[in-house]
Amino acid sequence: MFGNKNHFQNGSQLYEETFLESKSRKGLYEGWYCASDECFLPEAKVSRQPGPSGDPCPVSVESGQPVSWTQEENYIFRLSQFREPLQRWLRDHPQAITPEPFQRTVLQWLEEDLPDLSVSRKSSHLHWGIPVPGDDSQTIYVWLDALVNYLTVIGYPSAEFEAWWPTTSHVIGKDILKFHAIYWPAFLLGAGLSPPHRIYVHSHWTVCGQKMSKSLGNVVDPRACLDRYTVDGFRYFLLRQGVPTWDCDYYEEKVVKLLDSELADALGGLLNRCTAQRINPSGTYPAFCAPCFPSEPGLAGPAARAGPEDYALVSAVAALPRQVADHYANFQIYKALEAVSSCVRQTNGFVQRHAPWKLSWESPVDAPWLGTVLHVALECLRIFGTLLQPVTPSLADTLLSRNSYWEVQPPLNLYRIVQAIGRCAIKVEQSAELCVITLLGLIQTKANYVVQEAIIVIRDIFHKYPNKVLIITTSVIGLYLLEASLYEPVTATEAVLSEKALTSEKSDLIEPTLLNELIRHIGSLASGYYKPPNALVDSIANICQCITEALMQVAALLAPPPPPP
Repeated sequence: MFGNKNHFQNGSQLYEETFLESKSRKGLYEGWYCASDECFLPEAKVSRQPGPSGDPCPVSVESGQPVSWTQEENYIFRLSQFREPLQRWLRDHPQAITPEPFQRTVLQWLEEDLPDLSVSRKSSHLHWGIPVPGDDSQTIYVWLDALVNYLTVIGYPSAEFEAWWPTTSHVIGKDILKFHAIYWPAFLLGAGLSPPHRIYVHSHWTVCGQKMSKSLGNVVDPRACLDRYTVDGFRYFLLRQGVPTWDCDYYEEKVVKLLDSELADALGGLLNRCTAQRINPSGTYPAFCAPCFPSEPGLAGPAARAGPEDYALVSAVAALPRQVADHYANFQIYKALEAVSSCVRQTNGFVQRHAPWKLSWESPVDAPWLGTVLHVALECLRIFGTLLQPVTPSLADTLLSRNSYWEVQPPLNLYRIVQAIGRCAIKVEQSAELCVITLLGLIQTKANYVVQEAIIVIRDIFHKYPNKVLIITTSVIGLYLLEASLYEPVTATEAVLSEKALTSEKSDLIEPTLLNELIRHIGSLASGYYKPPNALVDSIANICQCITEALMQVAALLAPPPPPP
């Protein structure tokens, strides 16, 4: 990284700005220096620990490495000049450092005087690095060199750099907060640049309450964890249990317990239940029956079977994408996963309450509710899979592709397009025919949501403009050309299309019973796309014959009278 030629060349401009006389000076710098950590430490960060001979020796509080009092001629950055500019930056950007406790820590540091900072080392002591501009006897301090890499790696000082900076985020450990939240912004301000948009700070993973250390032999091998728990599993654990504001203790039992309970049992078990051959033998995304699960509890009719807990589930899952997006945007990944896990538990409770394994597709009473239960659970799984993609991409792909359930799932905007087309047709009579033709084109996708919603919209257009029925049904008859198993329920008009009988002030233009028959057959055609194949099957020829006969009756009714002889 630091040996990159562009880094050497392009960083020179910033170094020159930083080492101007008004911002830095050359002088004698002294303090506690940790050679292994390559940094000076304030007195508060140094403690005395027994050495090999038993005598107290100064060590770094954070790393435990030995320190020594050092005097050296270096370039010294006038950090004290930037105390007020840094305070103003944080006041103007209250989200600059997150989570909020770390912002408070930095503001507390800025309440005290900031000592000037050594930013170079003698070249004789540091044989690698970038020389101070105009002074080969001094080498840029490694931490400043490392920080400047944030700029040079994205093209500083070219125009490409301006497209990325300062709208960028740093993700750092709490142990380097001062370097990134005080020293680095001060260097940037000294060079005439803006600090980064966001500095996100996280705490550490510990083992038995101790920081991982090679000397203690307690470092967790991530490669072994990937082999044991898979990449997705280990990612999920770290992001689910890693709380940014405090250290988290790692032990194997915790990993196994979490992955078993939340991924294997809750999420995997839910998927297996909903896709089991015995419960969903057709391998389809079953239809949602609105009479069984009305949009609001107060609209419940005799067929309604959804209870208060079911509506609570729907509300929770509907709100979940926004919640998760907000948590992701704020780097609160563990909160996002907590929210998803909570909804997974609710969905499992929903399936457990209604026990689809006790329902039968052969029963005209059970079948609509069985399909609805599976539909709701599968839709929840689709949402969970989508939201988990940044954390567990392979698992999410399994959720979204298992048995091709999701391949026919249209985007949400397509579902809304169908509804918008219907609103247009209902309001503007002249658009009814074009709207129906458009809907029939969307039905060709065989996407379950589109088929179901488009048929409902066509039904509404029928009811609104029965005088258009010949034009509409001529287009609808093309449905039978689609290859699908067709199921004609006894109550097709009620279960698929509407509970209400056809009413129209213009019903004198066509026999209401005939129009109702047309709607029923259209419902039979549509139902083939989301009913199980082992249900009662009518042949395509029979249905098409019914529609053809109905069309002939419509043509006879609407035909102009013959001219007088």
